[in-house]
Amino acid sequence: MQAVKCSAILTTHDPIEKVIAFYAEKHKAGASSGPKATKKDAATFVSVQDDSKGRPITLRVFVVNRVDTSTTLVISRAEGEKETHIVWSHSIRLSAGDPHAKGADDRMRFSLNIYSGIEDPSWESSDEEVKKFTAKFDALKAREVQQPLHPALGYRGFSVDGFRSYDRIWVWKGTVEATRDGKTYQWDDVGKALEKYLLEVSKSHISDRACKMAAGEAEKK
Repeated sequence: MQAVKCSAILTTHDPIEKVIAFYAEKHKAGASSGPKATKKDAATFVSVQDDSKGRPITLRVFVVNRVDTSTTLVISRAEGEKETHIVWSHSIRLSAGDPHAKGADDRMRFSLNIYSGIEDPSWESSDEEVKKFTAKFDALKAREVQQPLHPALGYRGFSVDGFRSYDRIWVWKGTVEATRDGKTYQWDDVGKALEKYLLEVSKSHISDRACKMAAGEAEKK
């Protein structure tokens, strides 16, 4: 897995109990002794372990795993030490958090969903297309999932594969729908801005006939 790895060793004169409480509150994990695992939300898993019992050192380990990142904190202070030590390591999954970091064989792919019975036209995204798509996607307003999009004959918008950690993204009828691990997410595509962008981009990748057919159908739906 491609990733950016960061690390640091920090020290503070604050008592270790205060430091542990700070990180416990930050990650909503609780500061009690012994192994402890809690779910902060559907995309976050926090584990806290205490390895201090019977030792001349107070030691607490935090592990925070999210979809795109993993963080480990080792907080310690031995008897007689004047400072609390914090060893921090953090990994960012590039294939999910930075589309520009994808390898040549792992690029995003756009598909125009328009045919039935034959393969739909598709193309591998350029760096510039990924950049603009990402900016427009991040500007979308998330909403509660309404009626999921359903396949139909003829024009069915665009699908996007290989974007972040989503299984697939579907852009159609003023809605952007994505799935991940069996869960569905939706955003409002106000004014069909993202769909219109993909229609415009498709002109340089697929036939004029398919583009004109898609543009005409998109205006109707």
